[in-house]
Amino acid sequence: MVSHTITGQNEGEEVPVIDLSLLGNGHDSESMYAQVRKACEEWGCFVVVNHGVKEDIIHQMDSSTRDAFALPKETRQRNIFQRRNVSHIADLPAMPFYESFGVPGAPDPDAIQKFSDQLWPQGNPQICKIIEQYTSAVEQLTINIITVISKSFGITEYYESQFWDLLRLNYYDIPPNKTGGVSPHADHDFIKAWSNGRVWNGIHRVIMEECKPPRVSLPYFYYFSDEVVINAPPELVDENHPRLYKPFKPPEFRAFYGDISYKRYQKSETFLSDTAPPFIDMFALITTE
Repeated sequence: MVSHTITGQNEGEEVPVIDLSLLGNGHDSESMYAQVRKACEEWGCFVVVNHGVKEDIIHQMDSSTRDAFALPKETRQRNIFQRRNVSHIADLPAMPFYESFGVPGAPDPDAIQKFSDQLWPQGNPQICKIIEQYTSAVEQLTINIITVISKSFGITEYYESQFWDLLRLNYYDIPPNKTGGVSPHADHDFIKAWSNGRVWNGIHRVIMEECKPPRVSLPYFYYFSDEVVINAPPELVDENHPRLYKPFKPPEFRAFYGDISYKRYQKSETFLSDTAPPFIDMFALITTE
């Protein structure tokens, strides 16, 4: 159980809680849009309740994730982390006792099968079924959230075809008297540039001591497609909000931050840092001289 009363940057603040069951309920949904916009501008995150993802599917996905990490290490590392291949991440000094698998393209059955074949060459139809059920549900939730965010800022057009999916299976196995997790970072989904700086892209981290059983988390990312030009919609640019970022395509940005990030993750002191480079501002912020 995760508490919704999470302390904010200032004493007494809590992460906003958004009830998605209000979507489409007239006055209540308008109030929800206002709450979402405020959360995006001031926090860059919010807790969602009544999200529609069934509890049994979540539990099955958790159990299947643990099965994957129970495989022998040599099996898990068939697709080890490299600069241009982040399907499997492990043994990074900046992320002690953290290991992760990626399933790019889920819930597409072919993408899920490709992931499964890497770990279970003999076949594992059960885990394929569970991943497809889970990611189908979470993809719909993601679409709902993006739609709500867009409407909260008055965006009139939204195209689902602009995005691609990535499920990440995270596993934290912290031994006694040790501390581990993930170093400070901001997720690289470009939404800060897309929103013309209106959405806060918060720096976050994972840090914990011994955890038994190991902790599992299942972040689901919805990235802009490579061919999309990241450029703020006209609704978000006016005389009070001049354009802050130059247009760019995702591969250009990934090439910029990829090598810098890789070098940071090879340093153990990165885990203890309290900051992370403002990559999007470094790359695309329009400056006047």
